[in-house]
Amino acid sequence: MSKYEKTSKTNIYTKETKNGDIHYFMRLKVQNRLLPFKNLTLAFNINSLNKAYEKMKELRTQYRNGIDPFKKIFTYKELILNNIWDKKIEEVKKNNVWRATTLNGYVRFYERFLRDTLGKKSILDITKKDVEDFRDLTLMNYGSTYKKRLLLILNSIIEDYVDKKVIEKNFIQEIKVEKVVKKKPISQRAQDTSKKFSHIEIAQTLYHAIDNYEAQWEHQREEIKIFLYFLLMTSHRYGEIMQLKYKDINLELNLVKANEKITKSKREYVYPYPQECHDFFVKNYKKDELIFTSFSYKSIDQIFKRLVRISNVSVKLSAHDTRSLLLNSLGELGIDILKASNCLEHSITGVLKHYADITFYDKVQFFYKYWETIREPMSK
Repeated sequence: MSKYEKTSKTNIYTKETKNGDIHYFMRLKVQNRLLPFKNLTLAFNINSLNKAYEKMKELRTQYRNGIDPFKKIFTYKELILNNIWDKKIEEVKKNNVWRATTLNGYVRFYERFLRDTLGKKSILDITKKDVEDFRDLTLMNYGSTYKKRLLLILNSIIEDYVDKKVIEKNFIQEIKVEKVVKKKPISQRAQDTSKKFSHIEIAQTLYHAIDNYEAQWEHQREEIKIFLYFLLMTSHRYGEIMQLKYKDINLELNLVKANEKITKSKREYVYPYPQECHDFFVKNYKKDELIFTSFSYKSIDQIFKRLVRISNVSVKLSAHDTRSLLLNSLGELGIDILKASNCLEHSITGVLKHYADITFYDKVQFFYKYWETIREPMSK
């Protein structure tokens, strides 16, 4: 969390917010009592050092006259969630704070779920239990995306009123949403139950089928094959892969450096890419251009399902299942699943993070072991 930074003006400080904005604060000593930092940007829309200093002098006079300029008395009506939301949406639309898709999604959710329920209550009367019950009961049959949206909407409002000293604590940040995986594990989707199930065999079968994959259009053929090798063998999310540029590739070390702007976890991470992709990268390298451009994001699932049909595997698979294939194949190869999950950049926290002791070298070796195994000729 950023700290308050002194400025060249007496009693004026700056602090960076979570979204990178700079806010101006003042701190005064009144009647031998040091007051808390006061946010001039939020309270008075102050956006420059000189304006902050002039406002501070004005407010200091009010304090000396026994007036607290930051004390605002809100009426009950002003604190009704619906009224706060409507006012917030007006400001969002006026200042283009959110993208159109974000705005529309939030508005639809609010009107569908909150307008006639929590929306009728004062934010002072909404408790942590109210929100948890809403998450677990009202949204019981909805996925984690809906529950996260509930928390995002309420958090943006409660946080504002914590800053305004109306609410003491933002309890929304203490409420969690567990991701619910509805899709059956790959092993439970197998059509042939007469033999022992093997994730390795499926990955191996898909790998050897890639060479037989022929796209309809000639200009796509090589690129789609390279994409399928990359997808299957790195098992990274295809939304991220489609955003990779050649400048993210280290051709000397055969490594990919995915920056935090394109990763779901918002963390930068590095992982190896297979040799099958190397010649294509060298031949087509253009530093600032995307790697995969001849097909669209929306077509990926169909491309992968076509590969599944060509391979004749007896399991229904989606492109996202490559992640499960890698993880469980490494498990079948004797590698601890917790350690193997590092290849997928899953976060490991708390005590597990302390004891797992996984190095980058370990991660690279896990990938190599998986690749060597699926490259082996198929047993007849």
